[in-house]
Amino acid sequence: MGSLLRTLLALCERAKRMLSTAVSAELTLENIYENLDLQCTITRSRFENLCEKLFVRCMEPIQQVLRDSKIPKELVDEVLLVGGSSRIPKVRSMVSKYFEKPVNTSVSPDEAVAYGAAVQACIITNNLDDVTEDMLLVDVIPLSLGIKTAGDLMSVFIKRNSPIPVKITKFYSTDIDNQEAVDICIYEGERLDVRENHFLGKVSLENIPPKPAGVPRIKVTFSLDQDGILDVSAIEQLSNTQCSIKLVSGYGSGRLTYDDVQKIVQDAEQFAKEDQYLRDIKRTRLECETLCQQVKGALPFLLTYLDETAQLRVLQALDDCNAWISVNSDANPDDFTQAHEKLLKKVDSYLSQAYDSYIAAGGDLYPNGPPPGLDRVHVKACHRGEGAEASNDTAVTDV
Repeated sequence: MGSLLRTLLALCERAKRMLSTAVSAELTLENIYENLDLQCTITRSRFENLCEKLFVRCMEPIQQVLRDSKIPKELVDEVLLVGGSSRIPKVRSMVSKYFEKPVNTSVSPDEAVAYGAAVQACIITNNLDDVTEDMLLVDVIPLSLGIKTAGDLMSVFIKRNSPIPVKITKFYSTDIDNQEAVDICIYEGERLDVRENHFLGKVSLENIPPKPAGVPRIKVTFSLDQDGILDVSAIEQLSNTQCSIKLVSGYGSGRLTYDDVQKIVQDAEQFAKEDQYLRDIKRTRLECETLCQQVKGALPFLLTYLDETAQLRVLQALDDCNAWISVNSDANPDDFTQAHEKLLKKVDSYLSQAYDSYIAAGGDLYPNGPPPGLDRVHVKACHRGEGAEASNDTAVTDV
């Protein structure tokens, strides 16, 4: 039975190729079953009806490329068809109709693919000659790469369709006082919630000197090479402690198939509005929580510069805000924004005056110096709740 199926497949493949140039094709196979012979005729029209769903699927990648590149089809100068199936008249007519212009069929569909692969091999191995030295083939990453942040949010380093090789660096910090280790969880995908994306791996940065939240400065780098090897490294700049991990990125590596990638992209488009609402909720909640942490962190230094009434009002406002957050975890973004503004309004004038007195007395909230990149004005603003970055990671925070 296996050999018979292979023979039938070869016969159908031959008929498909014949229908690219003829309006009908004969299928003949002797002794197909119990001395019975197969002999039938299939027309191009019948073939196109049978394969209609497949032809429609051929248009989806074209539309996706145009959406990703943000280029309207009217600005496409020329459409070049390559690959054996581009010989099928129905495929040519559908593409030509979509772009409203004739397609270019001047190159060999089969040789063009092999030629492009050979040129790319020359570029990667730096084995260029007079023919290939001026050629440039650009490969892109199929899915965005990033790390898990607070609230299970995805912080993207390398965006989908970025040309490779590519290298991106971002700076983070701790969001808990005296935190000595952070976990950097790496994902690929297009959803805001990392639980909807694909987990790639984790690397831990340990032996971080215990400092107040926001003081350690962690440099995280994503580097993706032409072979799809992702190198993720992290270094805490005050102590020079570091870690790294290498991962194989992209589909075809045993993790994600082409269909898996397409489903991730389609889901991201389908749930874009829901993801944006989720982002707003978690962003505003983190801003509110961060302000509470900043006020709490500043109080040990500033309480002595406040009278008893001011101390009670600041502590009560802080307790009220923390209590409200704990029982309203599912509040909407406007509610969190109002809670943030309410706390800031109650404590800002007191802490601002206390801070000025503290500095005048020679004090410093950062006795070992402020976090790199933050001047004194920014340090003051952060502890007053102005211009402060929201906590962006259960382990690390955006700087």
